[in-house]
Amino acid sequence: MIDINNIQNTWSNHEEKLEKSIQLNLEILRKINIKSARSRMTSLILINVSTLVFYQMVMWYFIYFTATHWSEIQFLISGSLLVTWAAVISYGAIKQLKLIHETDYAGPVTIVQKQLQKVKIAIVHFLRMALMILPFHMAFLIVISKIWLNVDLIKVADPVWMIAQTLVLIIPTIWIYRNLSPKNVNKKWVNWLLQGNGSQINEAQKFMDEIERFELGMA
Repeated sequence: MIDINNIQNTWSNHEEKLEKSIQLNLEILRKINIKSARSRMTSLILINVSTLVFYQMVMWYFIYFTATHWSEIQFLISGSLLVTWAAVISYGAIKQLKLIHETDYAGPVTIVQKQLQKVKIAIVHFLRMALMILPFHMAFLIVISKIWLNVDLIKVADPVWMIAQTLVLIIPTIWIYRNLSPKNVNKKWVNWLLQGNGSQINEAQKFMDEIERFELGMA
């Protein structure tokens, strides 16, 4: 005669062992993937630290240049634009570092994904603001010409050429500002732009996705 209680106990023990095995596999997967995700984000941290240090030096140099040429309006305006540009880039790097630091990998995967997405959106905002210098690139040429060649570009360059150089980049800049936005953050062309400085987030998100899929499979 079949012992029903014995079969039930055996099945219960089997289920318990299976559950423990699944939990162990999940724990191992979380440790490995979170370590890999952190590693990818560490490279992004190094990029932002390097960016911050470099553009802080650039900013202070442009401040020095502007202060020593304040009596000449073309250098005052150009230098001030470049100081602002370098400050915006520095701020963007600081904001990204702050968001990366706030990412809590010990929390639920969905929360971690949202935090990583915030970093990616911050990078898109940063890139959009950095590219706003395009119509004002003549400011860079004016300052560099003075620093490297001791030439006042305003006095030697064709004014029509200089104005045309500015106008020709206004439309592309408007397009970039409108399209390089959070709503397009996951589009292929945006991910292409983020290669090397933002693609690390996509890689980290893939590791977190793998954990999430495993957890859903357990449900």
